[in-house]
Amino acid sequence: MVTVKQILNENPQLMDLLLEGNFGIELEQHRILTDGQLSRYPYPQVFRSRRHNPYLKTDFSDTMTEIASAPTLGATAAVKNTKILQQIVHDQLHEDERYWPLSVLPELNDADLEYAGHNNTRHWMDDYHDYLQEKYGTVRQIMTGVHVGYSLNDSLIYGLYHHGFKEKYASMTEFRNEIYFQLAQGFVLNRWLFTYLFGCSPLLTNRPTDLPAEIQGPMRSFRSSKYGYANLPDEEVAYGSFDQFINQIQQYVDDGTYFSHHEFYGPVRLKTPADTLADIKNNGTRWIEIRAFDLDPLSRSGISNDTLNFLELYLTYTLTLEEPAELNARLVEAVELNNQVALQNPTEQFDWVKDRASELLDQIEAFADEVNAPKIYQDALLFTRRRVEDPSLTISGQIMEKLISPEDYLNYGLLIANDRFSMNRHYEHPIEVLKDQYPENTQQLLRAAIEMGVTVIFEDDSHFELSVGDHLEFFDKTIKFIFPEGPEQYLANMFPELAELTDEKP
Repeated sequence: MVTVKQILNENPQLMDLLLEGNFGIELEQHRILTDGQLSRYPYPQVFRSRRHNPYLKTDFSDTMTEIASAPTLGATAAVKNTKILQQIVHDQLHEDERYWPLSVLPELNDADLEYAGHNNTRHWMDDYHDYLQEKYGTVRQIMTGVHVGYSLNDSLIYGLYHHGFKEKYASMTEFRNEIYFQLAQGFVLNRWLFTYLFGCSPLLTNRPTDLPAEIQGPMRSFRSSKYGYANLPDEEVAYGSFDQFINQIQQYVDDGTYFSHHEFYGPVRLKTPADTLADIKNNGTRWIEIRAFDLDPLSRSGISNDTLNFLELYLTYTLTLEEPAELNARLVEAVELNNQVALQNPTEQFDWVKDRASELLDQIEAFADEVNAPKIYQDALLFTRRRVEDPSLTISGQIMEKLISPEDYLNYGLLIANDRFSMNRHYEHPIEVLKDQYPENTQQLLRAAIEMGVTVIFEDDSHFELSVGDHLEFFDKTIKFIFPEGPEQYLANMFPELAELTDEKP
C-alpha cells in the first residue's frame, strides 16, 4: 500500500509544500489593574460588536479579551498578525490597566472571583456562560491560553490524494478528515513533550474547590493537567478514530452531557468555517485547532516563532508515519504521561522524558534533513533539544527561578505587564509592525478596519483586501488615502453593512 512518505519521495513538488502550512492564533488575556485586581472598566466600545468582529472578542468574563489573528503562511507572519492585534487592544487600556501575561491570574479576593464569574455582557451567551460556571467553576473558566489553528497547504492535500489515496478514500472530504485527524492523533500521542517544553501555569494562586488536597504547586502546567482546562473524567472523548471521535461528541450533545460541541475541551479540535460537526463530516476538515498551549510570558505575542516552527515540523513529521501498533493503548498511556509531566515540579525531569524526547527529536531531525527543512526549523529543533537537556530552560523552569515567595508571582507578572504597557505607549505608528510596509494613512485605515470588524486580508506585497460579508474591496498598498472625516467614517461609508453588525443581531 502506498504511503505519504513514498508519494513525497516520488513527487518533489509536493515535498516542497510540506512546510507551507497556515497558522492562525487565538490568544486570551485578562485586563487587570496595576494592583493585581481584575479591571472594572467596561469592554472598549471602539471595538464594536463582539458578536461579529472576527478579531476582537471576550470570552467567559468581559475582562478576558480574546484576539484572533487571520490564518497566514508561516509562523513569522502569524506572530506578526498577533502583534498587530495586541497593539490595538493595548492602546485602549486605561492608565491603571494592564494585560496579565500568564495563564493563571494572581491570587484574587472573593469580590474579584464573584466579579469574574458574573461580569459577562454577551447576553446571547448567558445560558452557556451560566452552564459552564455551574459545571466547571469560575476558577477553571478564567484560565487563559493560546489556541493554535494549523492547516496544511491545500495543494499538498490535493496532490497526496490524487497521487496515491484516491482509491482508498471515496472522496476528498473523507481524505481531508483522515489526514487532519492523523495530525490530531499525532499531537495527542506526544502531548507530554509540548507540556514539558511550553507548559507555564505553575502555581495554584486560585484553587478550584473540588481539587484533591494532595495536588499542590509548583507544577509545570496546572491548566494542561487532568484537573485543569479539561472535560470531566467520565465525559472525555478518545482520539481512536475519526468516526469514533465525531460520533462521541455528537452523542454527548444529543444526550445532554455537553451543552454543545463547543464544550469539548480536548487538546485538538477539527475545524471548518461553518463550525459544526455536520460540516466536518459532509465537507471535510479545513484546519485543526490545538488548544493545549499556556500563555508564554517570555514572548510578547504569547507564543514564539520557535514554538510554532517546532510544532509545524512535528506535525508534518507525524503526517509521514504509519498508524502505531496498539493505538488505543498508546492513546490511554499518552493521557497519563501528559498528566505526570503537567503536575511535576518544572525544575525536575522524569528519566523517561529525556529518553523518549531525545529519541523522538532524533527522528524529527532525520525527517527535517530528508525534506530539506529551512534553517528556521533546524533552529527550533536545536532550541527544543536544549530544553530537553535542561528543564530549567523550559518556560516554567525559567519562571520558577524568579518565584522565591508567593508574592513574587504577582510582582513578576506586573513587571512584564508594565513593560509591555510602556512599550506600546511609546509606539509612534498606528500599526508599529507595518511601519516599513504601509504608509501612515493606510495603517490608520487598517487599524480602524480591525476595530470595526472589517475583514483585512494582506493579499501579497502589493495589495490588500477589505471585506464585510460578500462585499469585497481591493486596494493597491501604495494608494494615498484621504479621510476628511476620519478612517472610521470612510469605512462606514464604504461598508454600510457595518451598521447592521450589532450585538443585538445574530
